[in-house]
Amino acid sequence: MKIRTSRTAIWMATLLFSSTTLAYARGHEKMTLGQVTALIAEASTADEPSELQDGKSGDTNFPFIGNMKAIATVGEVDKMTGKALTGYPDGQAAWLQDDDTVRVAYQSESYATMGKQTYGWQMKSGVTFTGSHIHWIDYNRNQFANFLNNINATNTMVEGSGHLFYNIYNQFGEAVQPKAQGGTWGNQTLPNGTVVDFNDDHKLTEDDFFFESFCGAFYEPAHKYGKGIGLEDDVCITAEE
Repeated sequence: MKIRTSRTAIWMATLLFSSTTLAYARGHEKMTLGQVTALIAEASTADEPSELQDGKSGDTNFPFIGNMKAIATVGEVDKMTGKALTGYPDGQAAWLQDDDTVRVAYQSESYATMGKQTYGWQMKSGVTFTGSHIHWIDYNRNQFANFLNNINATNTMVEGSGHLFYNIYNQFGEAVQPKAQGGTWGNQTLPNGTVVDFNDDHKLTEDDFFFESFCGAFYEPAHKYGKGIGLEDDVCITAEE
């Protein structure tokens, strides 16, 4: 039996979404989702040789936390799709996707032309966005419940990953199309529909538009309050930062 539950932004304090810069090891080999076990969180400043090793945790002598493990690390790639987790992780949530699956979602804070561009997030219309992404990661529910009771890495319970949505509408209520087809997006569009391009130093080089941070976003699942009650589709209402 499949069930839907209310989404929640409550996060387990004993688990950590590691935001290390890149998940590389063994001669810059890419690490798959959940393979990294090192923590970015530290109990105090790393000052011992054992706490200063590349790719390892620092000082983990936490005074009030019995156990902490990374559930994902920015830069890890999905072994099936090859898509990487982008960062920095900001807003986070977790819910039961079905009876056997915990889905964790987070938005990666990125500002496109103010720094390096992330890889393109393609929508069903063909338009692509760089900048912030909203990733989800699925975990086996039973293994997730026992995760802190063993020494296993997260990749033993990862079931897959992806992006939260693939349809997007602009402030005019239009499905956003590729820029070459006349598509428009909020942070570059005047009220009359005119697209304002960036200056030469900040033009996007690979994608149509970019997402700012999704700090003001709200995710509303379909039929949240029961069958036929609420929105008909899952909707992510976003106000970019």
